[in-house]
Amino acid sequence: MTKFLKEMPSGEACIYGWYASEGAGVRIGSEHGVWTYAADYLENIEFFAHAAEIALPDYTETFTKREDVDDNTVYVALAASEGDNLTFDLKDMYSEFFAKSKFGTFPMTLSLSPTSAAVMPDVLNYFYARTNDNIGFMTGPSGIGYTYTNSWEENEMQGLRQYLKTTNKYCKIAGIGVVNNWTASGSWDSHDISDNIRSLMEENLTDILLVADQGARRTTARNGLLIAGMQIGYTQTFQNMNNLFKAEIVNGVAETEHYGEPSFIMLQGNPWTRKMVDDLSSLVTEIEAQYDNVKFVRMDELARAYRLYSGLSAAR
Repeated sequence: MTKFLKEMPSGEACIYGWYASEGAGVRIGSEHGVWTYAADYLENIEFFAHAAEIALPDYTETFTKREDVDDNTVYVALAASEGDNLTFDLKDMYSEFFAKSKFGTFPMTLSLSPTSAAVMPDVLNYFYARTNDNIGFMTGPSGIGYTYTNSWEENEMQGLRQYLKTTNKYCKIAGIGVVNNWTASGSWDSHDISDNIRSLMEENLTDILLVADQGARRTTARNGLLIAGMQIGYTQTFQNMNNLFKAEIVNGVAETEHYGEPSFIMLQGNPWTRKMVDDLSSLVTEIEAQYDNVKFVRMDELARAYRLYSGLSAAR
């Protein structure tokens, strides 16, 4: 595999398919400046890929000025992973979300490859046309395709610059304002975003509201870009997802009540077990009955509120 990767242009090439080992495969691609599309069961992509205008969702704006952010509120964004998987986007995105009766009745954010705007624009428009104020979108990890940005750092920083530029380009076309960055590696350990990579993000993600990362240990708000850590960047429903999410929300409530400052909680789970929408619906009902200062929002709404609180403008 290395033989082929060495001949692929860094930051401009991708792999369609999958690996015997997910972490090791994505890592070796990342180390050579090549991102991955999980596409081992992808069918008829030649039919779906063409140029088309994207009709973006028409959302109600909630946060436009600092006064819109309440200092006594815990803002929570619930997100679903797997949007880097083109097969999932083409098939399961409908059956696991849009076909569920409770989907759209509470705020929830789906991850999605922004290059869907070129790879399957009619499918993207189909979902956008069925979107309401409770349904948001962010990228899969870590932008246009699945990669671990920290694995580019040693040899492929110029390639990473191009990857981030392309991510920004397609996010703008697809109307996606949140990048779900992963700094994991083949052993699934996560690291803080380095200063070098933060600088590249600030330089090239010029239309992005928020970089949400599962390994970030600190929040920075510089050059118009907010970079912050997810409290839970990935979990499975069989790992008692609701209990893990609830514990993070309870922590946020305690911190807000103690410090008199808003909390911004980002929680991401895995929908493969086919229960995610119902599970999260139950969680929202339970939390709202228990706490009157917890507000569930889309990830892009949380990004705007967090930006305003951090001294940035709500828009880019």
